[in-house]
Amino acid sequence: MLYASLECWRTTSDIIKNLECRHDTQQRIITNDYLEVPEFPGVYAVGDCASITDHHTGKPYPQTAQHAIREGNVLAHNMISVINKKEKKKIKFDYKTKGMMADIGKRNGVAIIFGIKLHGFIAWWMWRTYYLANIPTISKKLEVMIDWTFHLFFKRGVAMIKRFIAEPGLISSWNEEITKNADHSLIKTS
Repeated sequence: MLYASLECWRTTSDIIKNLECRHDTQQRIITNDYLEVPEFPGVYAVGDCASITDHHTGKPYPQTAQHAIREGNVLAHNMISVINKKEKKKIKFDYKTKGMMADIGKRNGVAIIFGIKLHGFIAWWMWRTYYLANIPTISKKLEVMIDWTFHLFFKRGVAMIKRFIAEPGLISSWNEEITKNADHSLIKTS
């Protein structure tokens, strides 16, 4: 399964790399400030496949979810502007990273928020709080809170799921075995 996932990723990368447009050193599609591919009017690139220059640093924006979400919002606005023939209302993508956080396990985390470096329990707690705040529905938030609370007191279990492939004739022999060993006192006949 992992091999198939990696193969899909490689294929996607090859598709992006082989497009007839300009690419950066990481083979991402170079866009202008409006997220458009300059060589192809009406074509946009966002997310992992796009190289959008951050004019504050002169480097491409990082390939993170917080950037992709904001890119999507700008893209939607710009596409609507083009559809409504109000191209002068398009907006440039300009986003300053608020920070980065990661859960590194065992109630530890690392974070850089507005330039302040944090680690340990406080970074872990902030990551969880932010994650919980961004879950879309109250029922899902409650489900995650209950799960997290439960796992504060009990270790997570590891379950191994084995794939079952039935051989011809095996199921019928199992049915015979189950029938033979069944407790007939529990079976009601009418």
